[in-house]
Parts: sequence; C-alpha cells; structure tokens
Amino acid sequence: MGWRDRFLPANFRGVPFHVEAHEKKFARRVVMHELPGVDGGESEDLGRRPGEFSIDAYLVGDDHDLQREALIRACWFTAGPGELVHPYLGTRTVAFLEGSVSERTSEGRLSRLSLSFVETGAKPQPTRRSSPQTLAIRASADLQSASTTELETAMVVEGVP
Repeated sequence: MGWRDRFLPANFRGVPFHVEAHEKKFARRVVMHELPGVDGGESEDLGRRPGEFSIDAYLVGDDHDLQREALIRACWFTAGPGELVHPYLGTRTVAFLEGSVSERTSEGRLSRLSLSFVETGAKPQPTRRSSPQTLAIRASADLQSASTTELETAMVVEGVP
C-alpha cells in the first residue's frame, strides 16, 4: 500500500478542497533557566507545543467561487475548533488561524487559498480534589483517633489504686 492509497480527500468542517502543498510545524516548549555568575544554563521541557499546519489549497470548477465562499465561511465565520481532514496527516481537531485567497483572471475557474491551523486538545476539566489543608486536618484527626484507641487498649487500669 503506497502513500497515494493513504491520501485522504481534504475538507474542513465538511467543506472539501484540494491540496497542492502543505507544511507542518512541530516544536517543544522549552524554558532556559540562567543564573548570574554561572556559565551556561539549564533547560526545562514543558511538553509538546501544539502542531501548526499550513495548507496551500485550491478550488477548481465552474462553481469555484461558491466553493470558495463556503470554505471561507467554515474557516472565518465559524468560531471554535473544527475537524480538519488533512490528506497526509489524517483527521485532526484544529482551530483556524488565518488564510488568504488568490485568484487570477488568466486562471479562470480556479481559486488558490493559503490556510493556517493549529491543533487543539481537550480542554482540561476541573477535578474535585481536597486541599492540602483539608488532607492534613483529616490525617491529624485519624492519627489522634488511632492513638487514643491504642492507648486505651494498651493501658490497663483495673485493680490499680
């Protein structure tokens, strides 16, 4: 199975388009810690940076202008993340960043678009956790209860004046 067999028809939010070229940026978030009087520094890796995708797309046909407007609506007028079917990279949840359209009279029936997207992940949901203070109070109460029980079991006072 060759790469052409794995090539997917591209679309964003269900609006199809053709891909002439693409570029993917990938990076890590790295912070450098530098101290005065010390040569060099120490790096701290904060994880993967969201991937960015640039796509050189085109729309062709007698209705290319209608296709163009549908794609612009899907990108520019619809807020929030959407599903991008990337021909090389598969299905991704992305946010639209920016785009541009280029059309020439000499290239009738053709619209060229440059589109940029960034990966989005699931928004972290709040979790219910006890605060450190609450955990310390509970541990202290448990310790006091256990020590009282242990003392009562170990200490025999019957028959002692």
